[in-house]
Amino acid sequence: MAYNFYYDESEHSRSIGFKTVTAENFYDNFITVIVGWKAENEQRIQEQYCEFEQKYIDRHPKGELKSDTIQNKQLRCGFASTKKGNINFIEDYFGLFSDDVFVYLSTFSKVEYIVNQLFKDYKSSLMFDMDMMKYSIIKSLVIYKPRELVDAIYNDPQNIVSTLKDFFKDRIKKNKENSSLKQRETESFEQILLFLDDVQPIACVDWDYTPPFVGFRCYLDENSIDDYSLTIDREGEHQKTVLAARKAGLNNVGDEESDHQFGIRMADMMAGTLGKLMKALCKAIHPSSPDIVQKTVLSSDWFDVSESQLALYKKLHHIVCELNNSWYKSFAGVYADDLVCLNALLNFMNHFENTEQIRADIKMQGEYYNTCACQALEQDYQRKQIKLPIDPIPASHLKEDYYLNQRGAKVYYDIRKQPLLPIPGVSIKYMVLSVGFDKNRVPLITIKENGKSVCYKLPAQLLEWSVTMVAMANGGMSLLPSEVIFTNKDNHYYADIL
Repeated sequence: MAYNFYYDESEHSRSIGFKTVTAENFYDNFITVIVGWKAENEQRIQEQYCEFEQKYIDRHPKGELKSDTIQNKQLRCGFASTKKGNINFIEDYFGLFSDDVFVYLSTFSKVEYIVNQLFKDYKSSLMFDMDMMKYSIIKSLVIYKPRELVDAIYNDPQNIVSTLKDFFKDRIKKNKENSSLKQRETESFEQILLFLDDVQPIACVDWDYTPPFVGFRCYLDENSIDDYSLTIDREGEHQKTVLAARKAGLNNVGDEESDHQFGIRMADMMAGTLGKLMKALCKAIHPSSPDIVQKTVLSSDWFDVSESQLALYKKLHHIVCELNNSWYKSFAGVYADDLVCLNALLNFMNHFENTEQIRADIKMQGEYYNTCACQALEQDYQRKQIKLPIDPIPASHLKEDYYLNQRGAKVYYDIRKQPLLPIPGVSIKYMVLSVGFDKNRVPLITIKENGKSVCYKLPAQLLEWSVTMVAMANGGMSLLPSEVIFTNKDNHYYADIL
C-alpha cells in the first residue's frame, strides 16, 4: 500500500556561527515535522485542508497560509495567552488530524551538533559514558550561554579546553551558594573536569540535516511502510535537505514549492506551533539570569486557561502522544530536555477534566508541573544510560503474541509467558549468546540450545548481573557469547562466566 509524506521544519539556522548562537532570538532546537497518509486518502485530506485554508483566507489574502500567522506572543504562556481568534484557528487546524494521519517529529539541539564535532574522536568506556558527558556540556551551554566559551569555539579553537575548564570551575564555585539544588550538576561538572584533555579544532560548523531522516527511516520500518514518497519544501538549487534524506537511506524523495503542495503547509503549521510552544516553555522555566542559583517554576499565568484553551492542550496531546503512536514517532539527540518538558506539559494538562480542577489550586500548579517535568527528565536521563539497542516490533509482526530478538529467539510480549531458565540441581552450564532485560526490568537471557537460540527469563536476583553485563558491553567489553555456569544455592542464584 502506498503512502505520501510531507516534510517541513521550524527554527532553522542555515549556518551556525558565533553571531547565530549569541543572537537574542536564537533558539537551540531544530524542529522537523513529517505528516502523511495512505495515498488513497490524499484527495479527501487535501479537500479538508484547503477548506480550512479558505475559511481563514483573511490570514493569507495574497499568499499561502504559514505558521507565522501565529505570533510568538500568542503562545508566551502556552495556550493560556492565545486569544479567541487564534483559539478557533488552532482548534480547526488540530481537528484535521484524524486517525488517517501519521505524524513524525524530531528535535535536535544545534549546540549538540557543535559538541559532537568537538568530541568526535572520543568514545565511551566501561568507566566513562561519553553521551552523558556530552549531555552535561550541551545543557550547560544552552542554559548558561557562556560568551567566552562560544567565542572560543568559533574564533579561538586551540583554547577550547582551557576555556571549558575555566567555565566549569566557575560554575562549581557559584553552585556552592546552593549546594543542595545544584548537587547533581556540580558532580557532573567535576567529572568533566577530570576528563577534559584536548580537542581538535573545528574547520567549520554547519547544520547536519541527516539525523531527523534517520529517525524517520526507523519510523517507516517500525510501521512496515516500504512503498512511500517523501516531499520536502523546496529550499534552492543545492537541495541539502533532499540529499540528506537520501543519505539517510530514504527512497523516492523529492522537493516542491510549499504553495503547490498542501501537505508541506500542513507540516509547516505543526512544526511552527510546536516550535513556538517549546521556545516559550524553555524561556519560562530557565532563569533570566543563569548566574542566579534559584529554583524556577512556571507562573500561574500558564495555568489560567479557559475550557477552550484546555481543549487545545488535550487535542495536541492526542496528536503528539496518542495518534498512530510508535516508538520512533518522536526522535531526538542526546540533549532533548525541551521536548521532554513539552511532553510533560501536555501530559500534565491532559489529566485535568476541566478548568475548575486547575483553578482549585492554581497557585501551586507550577510546582506540580515542575515535579512532573523533573520526573520525566530523570526517566529520560536514566534511559540514556542504558545503551541496549532498540528494535521496535514492525507493525506487520504484531499479529503474533511474540517477536524474534536479534539472536532469533522467541520473546513474548506478555513476559509472563516467557519460560524461566531451568537450573536443575546445584548448577548447570549454558552457552549464553546475549543478556538483557525487558521494559519492566525483567532479566532475560538467550542461550544456544539443541542448535537453536532460545530466550529465557532469569531469576530476579540476577538482574544486577544482567545490568552489569549490558554495561560492560556498552563500554566495549562484551564477554558474550560465552559459557556460563548458573548456580542455585539455598535459593540464592549466581552466574559465573568461564
